[in-house]
Amino acid sequence: MQLDCVFNKSCEKMEELDDNSIDMIVTSPPYFNLKIYSSWHTYQEYLEFIGRVTRECYRVIRPRGFICWNVQDSIPFPPDENREQRYSEPLAADSINSLRSAGFLYEKGIIWYKGPGTATQKLVSSYPTPGMILISGLTEHIILMHKPCSK
Repeated sequence: MQLDCVFNKSCEKMEELDDNSIDMIVTSPPYFNLKIYSSWHTYQEYLEFIGRVTRECYRVIRPRGFICWNVQDSIPFPPDENREQRYSEPLAADSINSLRSAGFLYEKGIIWYKGPGTATQKLVSSYPTPGMILISGLTEHIILMHKPCSK
């Protein structure tokens, strides 16, 4: 394996990397439809992508190796033609479940305080119904997990 190089490819299939060859992965997976580069049709489709990524990360990390997975707490969904009310999906919890399903063991959760300058949402009124509170995420999760030792 060549060291000190960058591969501009999908993290779903890292064929350049051998099994059990990486000590640590630090990543922030793509945001679900909050950035230009992402366009999943459903949250379930996004979770399936995350599942493929976590399994591939598990393949390349050495036993006793670590993954640091940085994600926001939840993903908000506005009302649409199928739903009157907005709701959120628990991205951090779903990420932990995906990492565990891949085989990783939970080590520690770290809360990253990004500071007040990162607030992007404000309290919004929705006249004539009661106002909605949109809470800005001033924190994100860094989920620290490890690959267990081989038996």
